[in-house]
Amino acid sequence: RTYKRIATFLCFFMYKSAILGCCYIIYAHTVNFAGKLAFPEGLEAVFPPLTSTAAMIVFATDADCTDAIALQSPQLYSPGPQRAYMNLPVVLWWLLIGTFHGVIAWCVSVGILTSAWQRTQQHDRFWEASFVAFSAVFIIVHAKLVQVAEKPMQARAIAAV
Repeated sequence: RTYKRIATFLCFFMYKSAILGCCYIIYAHTVNFAGKLAFPEGLEAVFPPLTSTAAMIVFATDADCTDAIALQSPQLYSPGPQRAYMNLPVVLWWLLIGTFHGVIAWCVSVGILTSAWQRTQQHDRFWEASFVAFSAVFIIVHAKLVQVAEKPMQARAIAAV
């Protein structure tokens, strides 16, 4: 019962790191590794606690079968020894999706709203576009959290997202 929850929890944390890290990597290439920030420091500071807290609440409150059913159904435990939810293809899939979502969030937001000069000089338009990209990342991460949560979600989990 717990194996799937823990595997999803770990993969989700790698996913959210990949999606945000992708934005940093793309911007670093854009400014020729000049050490400029892709997002304002305040946004970078609130991302981990907000997304982590939501994930912890969702995964801690998800519904599962009762203990009586689990004890009567040993086949429920078979995914654990088979490593069905935590293996190299699964982890790579999560990272690939995170990278894809990060590229889309950054390139669409910043690419449409700014020019190359505004990006390299960190013009006010760049910071607006950066905020839009960050908001897109934040929304995508929470949408993914809703997608992978066990259904039906409890009211506390829905409120956390």
